[in-house]
Amino acid sequence: MPGQIGLVQATEVIKLILGIGTPMIGKFFLYDALTLMMKTIETGKNPDCPLCGVTPLIRALIGEGSVYYEEDECEIQT
Repeated sequence: MPGQIGLVQATEVIKLILGIGTPMIGKFFLYDALTLMMKTIETGKNPDCPLCGVTPLIRALIGEGSVYYEEDECEIQT
């Protein structure tokens, strides 16, 4: 089963690199190994997402001015 899912992932990467076909951006790929059924579900963007929503709160990586990081919170205790 990991090989089958890996093949799907590799195919998606090739489609993106070569700019061919329709990539599965914004979709979930469901694979049921017991029945050998495959299904895709389209998803929408969450407007309240703190990373990519309408008003993002996360604007930097940890340690680069992120609002979720305080330097003194990660001091090493000796």
